[in-house]
Amino acid sequence: MVIIDGADRCADASLVSILVAPTSTRYDLTSKYQVEVPRGTGSLERSVVLVDLVQPIPRSAFRTKMGSFSPEKLEELHAMILSNLGVLPDE
Repeated sequence: MVIIDGADRCADASLVSILVAPTSTRYDLTSKYQVEVPRGTGSLERSVVLVDLVQPIPRSAFRTKMGSFSPEKLEELHAMILSNLGVLPDE
């Protein structure tokens, strides 16, 4: 699971949920609307971030930060989220 909420929302203890996108190692199910993540990124195995399945998860479900993405991978992930929402034009 990848937290996709911004830093301000993550730091706001009054919010009961955090927005996340699930991950999968099933590359055979990858579509152009998801983001591939190489092994070792954010402590993940080679994975796909299922950006089209964004969902809220209770804040209490999170205990430990497992890792983080590079600024370039975060930019790619944010761009895919905006594209999926129709905020950015398709490429």
